[in-house]
Amino acid sequence: MSQPEVVVLPDANALAAEVAARLVVALAAAQQTRGGRAALGLTAGSIIEQVWTSLAASDDARALDWSAVDVLWGD
Repeated sequence: MSQPEVVVLPDANALAAEVAARLVVALAAAQQTRGGRAALGLTAGSIIEQVWTSLAASDDARALDWSAVDVLWGD
């Protein structure tokens, strides 16, 4: 098992942008390796709302095939 990666960012906005960027990469990779589909579990919370805002502003996120993303709600 590999060691966990610890990333320290200066503020919540930087954290949200980093999470959104990594999410786009993970969804694109999932679509490429899983027959074009990916799954995304959504939760609530103040930081995750900032992640969704960063995601909505991302050109890379707009390039994803969102019709091939299965969205699941959780809390």
